[in-house]
Amino acid sequence: MESEHPFKSFAPDIFRELRMLEGIDDDSFIEALQSTEREQLSEGASGAFMFFCGGGDFIVKTIRASEAHVLHCSLRTYADYLKENPGSLLVRFLGSFSLA
Repeated sequence: MESEHPFKSFAPDIFRELRMLEGIDDDSFIEALQSTEREQLSEGASGAFMFFCGGGDFIVKTIRASEAHVLHCSLRTYADYLKENPGSLLVRFLGSFSLA
């Protein structure tokens, strides 16, 4: 399947750490991603595609390459901040993936 649908996971160790901070293990995360519902196009200016999964607990959203670059460059600082501030109201990014 990998050759048919090239898939890349960015910074998997850091994102796993972030999921663990939220009490989400790998199996639960994969299971949630496989149960999609309510696909919709964003009504925002970005025109991004997004869908809800895991019974509505998670949102998967497409982002531009420039947005992904900013996320990836600041990821370690972001993760450290959330470890030190578990009550923060910042959105929780739990993974970053690419389909070619």
